[in-house]
Amino acid sequence: AVAGFKADQLKAIDATAIAGFGKDQVAGLAPTAMAGFDKDKMAALDSTAVAGFKADQIGALDPTAMAGFKKDQIGALDTTAMAGFKSDQVAALDPTAVAGFKKDQIGALDATAVAAFDPNKMAALDPSAMAGFKADQMAALDPNAVAALDSTKVANLDPTAMAGFDQLKLNALDPTAMAGMKKDQVAGLKADAMGGLSAAQMTSLAPTAVAGFKSDQVAALDPTAMAGFKKDQVAAMDSQAMAGFKPTQVAALDDDAVAGFKQTQVAALDATAVAGFKPTQVAALDADAVAGFKKDQMAAIDPTAMAGFKPTQVAALDADAVAGFKPDQVAALDPDAMTGLKQDQVKNLSKNAVGGLTADQFTKLPDDALKGLSKDNLGGLGTDVVKNFDDATIAKLDPTEVKSLAGDDFSKLMTNVDPTKVTADAVDDLLPTGWELDKDTGDLKAPPGAALSFKTIDKAASANINDTSLPPLPDLSKDLALGGGTSDSGGVLAGLDKALDAAAGAGAYKFEQRSDGILNLKTAGADDAAAAFIPDTSKMKQAPAGATPGVSQDDTGAFVLTTDKGYQIPLLPSLADPDAVKNQLPADSKIEVGTGGQTTISDLGDGSDKPVVGMPSPLLVQSDKAPGAYRDGTGADAKIEIVNADGKAQVITPAFKAQDEFKDALSGFGATDVKVNTSGTMDLNFGGQKITLKPHFDIEKGKTDASGEKFPPGVKQVGDKFFFTNENGETQELSVVAAPAT
Repeated sequence: AVAGFKADQLKAIDATAIAGFGKDQVAGLAPTAMAGFDKDKMAALDSTAVAGFKADQIGALDPTAMAGFKKDQIGALDTTAMAGFKSDQVAALDPTAVAGFKKDQIGALDATAVAAFDPNKMAALDPSAMAGFKADQMAALDPNAVAALDSTKVANLDPTAMAGFDQLKLNALDPTAMAGMKKDQVAGLKADAMGGLSAAQMTSLAPTAVAGFKSDQVAALDPTAMAGFKKDQVAAMDSQAMAGFKPTQVAALDDDAVAGFKQTQVAALDATAVAGFKPTQVAALDADAVAGFKKDQMAAIDPTAMAGFKPTQVAALDADAVAGFKPDQVAALDPDAMTGLKQDQVKNLSKNAVGGLTADQFTKLPDDALKGLSKDNLGGLGTDVVKNFDDATIAKLDPTEVKSLAGDDFSKLMTNVDPTKVTADAVDDLLPTGWELDKDTGDLKAPPGAALSFKTIDKAASANINDTSLPPLPDLSKDLALGGGTSDSGGVLAGLDKALDAAAGAGAYKFEQRSDGILNLKTAGADDAAAAFIPDTSKMKQAPAGATPGVSQDDTGAFVLTTDKGYQIPLLPSLADPDAVKNQLPADSKIEVGTGGQTTISDLGDGSDKPVVGMPSPLLVQSDKAPGAYRDGTGADAKIEIVNADGKAQVITPAFKAQDEFKDALSGFGATDVKVNTSGTMDLNFGGQKITLKPHFDIEKGKTDASGEKFPPGVKQVGDKFFFTNENGETQELSVVAAPAT
């Protein structure tokens, strides 16, 4: 009979009469009749009767009637009926009624209906009901509603529902609610939601929950959130998740949190992330964790962070990891940290890295560690370290390794010791094959073909007034002798003059070496330089037996002088007087000369907005121009003429700044016979074709392509243009032309 009720008839029935309806009668009502229910009639229904409602009936109820639902009535609704709820109906429910929802009922609600839950309703939900939420339902919730969840409710969410959280919803959770999250729930969060987490929320997570983080989730965390991590949380993270860390995130970690890192976690960090470590964070690492560092990670650590290493941490480093050290990183280590170095670690240091050792650090090295200095890296020691050697230091070195040193490394070591501290007797048994030592004079004689090095000019005594940066250059007033000898014979410089005499006639020219190492060539009786050079320290060697003094020119254009003692010394073009040049440039401009003679001027002035790199012509000419820098031409054909205050001028042509890096990059492409010319160009053979690469002057730091991406290190082609970017992010354009016929 109830099936015939219409809405207006049902509306006319008194609420007290409605209370007599049973489950079957409610179920028999037509959906069209449901509009007759108001909140009083709804409230009057017995909860057992409410169980008769079906989805289409619920859907037909007027939203105002929903306010009559009570907790027990909601709890009595059949799960299948829940699908009928619409958002305006849910919005009309009283929060006290919402407390009646059970897990399976929540799960049956349409996501659009769930969107009507407000903070009061969410707060009223029974924690056990939370397990019914699905991902699409969570996604439909307003962030303000999510903010009402407490830890017990969060704890009951199904892990699959967590995928419904976005950044706003996740950020809306009260930090205290985060304490309810479990490992599988954290793992269920979408990576793009993680950016919503704050530091306070991170702090509230249980360590067991943090174990659920995956690498893509970690990568998406805001750096500011990382400050919330605690030691026990970091320790609980899965090692695989560590791969998601970025430098800014690592940098944001609290020192105490860093102490939670374990060895496997450190090993899993991306090398780029390691660059974020700060000194205090490094100092907080457990020694066992430090053992997880790998070579590429060590190479990426910021030099300033190295100061945080303690002896026990250094001792824990894997020997292979130590191979990643760079000179500036080594130099930044606390001297006391050096006491932790072991022989196998020192043996793995590169020659360049050894060059970073300071005198104070070297004195702290254990005797066992000194035995790790090998033929491959001993030659890297700086002259400020070597000059403090005494016989006892020499005795601590591995004699087999010293005897196996390359000629330039051995002669660098011998010529830079202090002869008042190191005796001939101490080194007499350490000579490499073919070398001879006069124990009375300390003079050394190298075998033909041996690479040579001479005593290095003391940087403290050679500083230009304008702070020009020059590579280590030999003091040619000294000899190839223990400590450089006495200079009574005029040293190597006298031999260079004899080479000039043989080539141009006695006394026609002579060399004078400035205190900074630059060689000025002067004609007889002249006060001013006619040309200027620096020795190419990478190619100095002992000439074949019987070679006579003289001057030749190699295939790079360098003049090679052979002395009366058979020293062959190639010369590279140089500025004659960097101080005079600097005086024509802006006050804050810097001049930097590389080992290949390439000269970088940071600010040429006169509208120039980028540093320039070039090779000076060695010749000085008298100019009628006013003092200053004059740039002419474009691209690879551009020239810069710098006129000093005395009217003397030198012309500079473009050169490659990172010569060695560029050569390595070209070799990686399959190029062979790569050579750097004194003109600044490079010649190579590629696929049987001879090619000349001509650089352009300008250096651009952080150059980006059309998409905004920075140029990566290496060679890059953009349209018909070629560029090379070095490891410091400095980009230089180059032109590719056929090599001139020979």
